[in-house]
Amino acid sequence: MRSINTLAAQAVENPEVLATLGEAEIRGVMGTLTLVAAAAHARWLTVLETEQATKARAAGDRLLSVKELASRLGCSKATLTRGWKSGQYPFMLKNGGRLVGSAAGLERWIKSRTDRKFSRN
Repeated sequence: MRSINTLAAQAVENPEVLATLGEAEIRGVMGTLTLVAAAAHARWLTVLETEQATKARAAGDRLLSVKELASRLGCSKATLTRGWKSGQYPFMLKNGGRLVGSAAGLERWIKSRTDRKFSRN
């Protein structure tokens, strides 16, 4: 019996190989190819996120302190920290031992919350 990884590699090179496989082998090949696709997708997302972060920095995005963020949001630093811990503020991140936020991310977050289609009025 040939290994599933070998069969998967052969199927990628020549899909006609699949016609010669039994049910168990096809399931194994599908499982292997699914894992490969998932790993490739995860890697691709990492590449895209890195590119987006690089473009944002290049476009003049800057990191804001908790004090600046709290001032812009009109809340206390404690409220801001609690919100960050609960996942309410996706534009915030830990930079070493310091909590900071992306200025561009904050603007996008505010815009998404004040967009007309999301408005309650």
